[in-house]
Amino acid sequence: RGLRTLLIKHEPRVDSILSELNNQLKTQRTPNIMAALMRGISLLFVKKGPKISEAVAQTVASHIAGLVAECPAGDRHLRIAAGKCVAAMASITADDFQEVVDQVTSDLESAGEADRAAGYSGAAGLLQVCASKLNEDQVMDLVNHVTPGLQPVEGKEALLAFRAVHQAVTYHVALLPSTYILKFIKVISEILNTASLYATRIERKALNVLAAVAKHSPSAFTSQDLPKIITALLTKVSMKGDATYSAMVTNTLHWIQKGCTDLSKLSVPRANINSIAQYNTDRSLEAAEESELEEEQALYDYENI
Repeated sequence: RGLRTLLIKHEPRVDSILSELNNQLKTQRTPNIMAALMRGISLLFVKKGPKISEAVAQTVASHIAGLVAECPAGDRHLRIAAGKCVAAMASITADDFQEVVDQVTSDLESAGEADRAAGYSGAAGLLQVCASKLNEDQVMDLVNHVTPGLQPVEGKEALLAFRAVHQAVTYHVALLPSTYILKFIKVISEILNTASLYATRIERKALNVLAAVAKHSPSAFTSQDLPKIITALLTKVSMKGDATYSAMVTNTLHWIQKGCTDLSKLSVPRANINSIAQYNTDRSLEAAEESELEEEQALYDYENI
């Protein structure tokens, strides 16, 4: 958080900070501290990539690549941090992304849980940070590998898969076949219509994807799924004791209303349409939620996975 503040308010010498973090990483053996250092390196590449010299970028990339290969299979958080770090660095250091994509998809095909976790994180990072540099085949290769992980149950791989799919919908929706988006919507509908006494992590990730679909591909909604989704959202929007979750739901309803100009044609009851309008009066909630999502993406906040 201190590094983030420094990058926002000042123009530090990025090469010096990056080299110092890399040097500390070389001498550190505590997994949690190593993961924190990798998050700092990821943040520098995401926020200040163009200002990093090629020599320093290549030095750090070589070191991180070696750490990825050496990470203990059982140290899941360290593998995730390393995978995200590699994805962030690829946007600066890679000339041909195929090798990076192949490594990520290989991890996703692995029988090891830690390898798959790194693969999902790497895929999310590539789909976001390297969005403008991936070709259509590479995007679809990544999406095809992460989509099977979408499950309507709370689980580490499902959470990671939703994160990757969120980036795919946000940055590559024009490349996604409608059948894929429909599958995303059906899984999300099943999650939101499952009774729960509190906002689960899988619901939060599902809401991120749902808002992205409503914003970037609203025509994907059908009269079979949307009424059920809206009913579930209206039930959850006033969830007591969880203002952030309520804001996420309100933000999602806003994008549904904005993208689907005639909800009545999608069999949404008039009462629910009126309720959506009521919850969309406070536009500050949308801005706050968008800001939170941008921060989450930039920081690769794996602790909230």
